[in-house]
Amino acid sequence: MQDDPRTTGQGAGQYFLSGQPYASFWHPDTILDWDPRTDPDAPFNRSSVPLQPRRQDARFRSDSYARAHQGRVYSLARFAETSNNPSQGSATAAYYAFGFWQYVDTLVFWGGAADEGLILAPNGHVIDAAHRNGVRVYGNVFFPETVAGGRSAWLHQFVRRDGGSYPVADKLVEIADFYGFEGWFINQETPAGGELGGRALANSFRDFLAHARWRSGGALEFMWYDSMVDDGTVSHECELNARNVMFFHHGNSALSRSIFLDYGWNKAKLERSAALATGLERSPYQVCAGLDVQEGQFPDDTRCQTALPGNATGTANHLTSLALHRPDPPVSTLTDPGTFHEREEKFWSRGTSESKGIAHYIAESTPVLSSPFTTNFNTGHGNGYWADGHQVSTAAWNNLALQDVLPTYRWYIEGDRPALTASFDFTDAYEGATSILFSGKLEKNKPATAWLYQTWVPLGENTTLSFMVQAAGAMSVILKAVVTFVKDGNTSEDVEFDLHGLSGTRWQEWKTALAGSHAPGAGTMIARLGLRLSAATTIDNVAVRLGQLRLHDDHTVEVPPAPRAFSARLHHTNTAAEQDNSSEPEAGTATGAVRLAWKPVSSAFRAHHYEVYRTNGDGSRTFLGGTPLSTYFIPRLLRRNNERRTTLAIYSVTPEGVRSRTPAMADVCWT
Repeated sequence: MQDDPRTTGQGAGQYFLSGQPYASFWHPDTILDWDPRTDPDAPFNRSSVPLQPRRQDARFRSDSYARAHQGRVYSLARFAETSNNPSQGSATAAYYAFGFWQYVDTLVFWGGAADEGLILAPNGHVIDAAHRNGVRVYGNVFFPETVAGGRSAWLHQFVRRDGGSYPVADKLVEIADFYGFEGWFINQETPAGGELGGRALANSFRDFLAHARWRSGGALEFMWYDSMVDDGTVSHECELNARNVMFFHHGNSALSRSIFLDYGWNKAKLERSAALATGLERSPYQVCAGLDVQEGQFPDDTRCQTALPGNATGTANHLTSLALHRPDPPVSTLTDPGTFHEREEKFWSRGTSESKGIAHYIAESTPVLSSPFTTNFNTGHGNGYWADGHQVSTAAWNNLALQDVLPTYRWYIEGDRPALTASFDFTDAYEGATSILFSGKLEKNKPATAWLYQTWVPLGENTTLSFMVQAAGAMSVILKAVVTFVKDGNTSEDVEFDLHGLSGTRWQEWKTALAGSHAPGAGTMIARLGLRLSAATTIDNVAVRLGQLRLHDDHTVEVPPAPRAFSARLHHTNTAAEQDNSSEPEAGTATGAVRLAWKPVSSAFRAHHYEVYRTNGDGSRTFLGGTPLSTYFIPRLLRRNNERRTTLAIYSVTPEGVRSRTPAMADVCWT
């Protein structure tokens, strides 16, 4: 294997000369050397968001064909090449900013290659976004075919036993625990014949899984790929059967939480697989029918309907779950955020004439189970950044740790043949980089209702629903909130509320109290949130932006203090002549890579994120990035006019979106 010229070493190769931290990756013979206490990038790769609970409710699915509480979707998605996954995002909007978590049970952070590393841990910002939506995250272990560089020696290094332990298994437990993700996908496709193969090797893999499960107290999970079978050979069975069940379940123990069946399955094989899983007292939905959707393909309806049958009357049940291999779109769709999200909506929710989309089969889930709940519809990437309605950066960026819980329904607009559409808008926002733009036509006295979120939140005495709205010009669009209430878990009712606020061309808050229509408590739950738009006269060119939605008790929110012990360390500098991008206007400038660290205000305070700004000579500030962690990396800080120091400011931001009044400050001293 050739060394990556950016690194100081092989295998883990974690410390890049630029200082840029990347997601961790290893070969089986290098992973044992990893230690979070000595890895300078480890603090940048941790998740800070615990796995959140969520729920499904078949009454509020967007498609009557879809089923709830049955088959699940597992997504095996690649965000970048194995060795090129920046820990906290990067300075481009061209990124796989996945946001359809409501249809996914588990995300596999896809990667691994013979010349880079076989074992890839997910980076923290992807874990954060998934966990915020109640989605599990797995790292990937990939043993490639011989033609792709696979070596049988790697198999034995991986499952090597040392006394009563499996050292690599112990390390997989340690890594998942330290970084904060749930498990590993095991993709073993390397043939191992002769003395290196056979049943002994298969038994070693089985015992490896059992040891890791035991060592983690049952917390570490695995997904097994239908490849190696009981005699140690590679054979894609395309079903769960006697040859591969040993890696799924052994004795009275579940070794893998799920199994990915290779693509040659059919209805009979799925039925046999489901029956075998049920006989082991395992759910048939822990068996996943694999579907290859890479290279821009959309889900095949015939295949989806085989695994996930259903209908509006509820008489058909899913056979198994569905596992999507590489649903990440072609690179060409990533360059424009609008094009990317349009493609994603077709794949997951809206469908096309050839493919109905995943929402046709799987009911939506929601993590919005308590109040307060705030969302700014931030998709986790963009071409600028806004704070309190003011643009504070024009730079492109991505960082899924800053992604909000996005609308459950995209887009679900009810009405009398409404000509109104909704989309993410990247040209203006209230907070973050995105707003929702309602555009198109509103006909006289024909309201259109845009359902946004499925929830399950108790109604309180002071529960209030607030929107930050911007309407172009003096357009007379009438806005009302629509809320679905459920009483005693059974009866549901949609209630319309007038919104009270001020009109104008900038962001204005419109809100309403919700307790007036139903008595709080006594089992009354808020189940859906929507916005109803109407007009007294026909409007052909609607342009209404929604910048924030808040479900909260109407009282003063506590302002957090700034973090403590803020420090900045200049890691690497380039003169203007050395820069890859020499478009900066100032002559004689330089750039530097900077690592930041700070401490939370207290162990009890959990910030949604921290925001880092550069202070400018005119007193203004420019947004540089954000993270929920207590460390952050700035890959390219501009030194202007040979200044001797650059002052940085950092704010705490609460889950309700409230910033600390004053920031903590630190100087970057240029040498």
